[in-house]
Amino acid sequence: MTVHCVNEKVHTLLHELHEADQRTYFFVSGPIWINVNFLALGALQHYSLQPGPQQERCTKLYRDLRANVLRTVLGEYHRTGFLWEQYDDKEGVGIRGHPFSGWTALVLNIMVERYF
Repeated sequence: MTVHCVNEKVHTLLHELHEADQRTYFFVSGPIWINVNFLALGALQHYSLQPGPQQERCTKLYRDLRANVLRTVLGEYHRTGFLWEQYDDKEGVGIRGHPFSGWTALVLNIMVERYF
């Protein structure tokens, strides 16, 4: 099975994920939303467990993106004491609504790797 949802444009940096080619990806452009990254992580984890030519790449993308999401959210929590609704796409700092424990609380699922 070929995975069409991943291409070389994705460098697994949380701050670049939203800039992906709109013909290939369905991500919100602009500020980083944790719920979108949660969905991407779920798909990458799934494909990283499937034998095939994309397994190794999906595994690397999954590990890198997961690490970046956790570093961003937890880093901002330690820095500010808040979970944020969104994170700046350039600096990774929390922006807009805070305190916000809506979909940003998905970080707990990301920590324990439970997506679906």
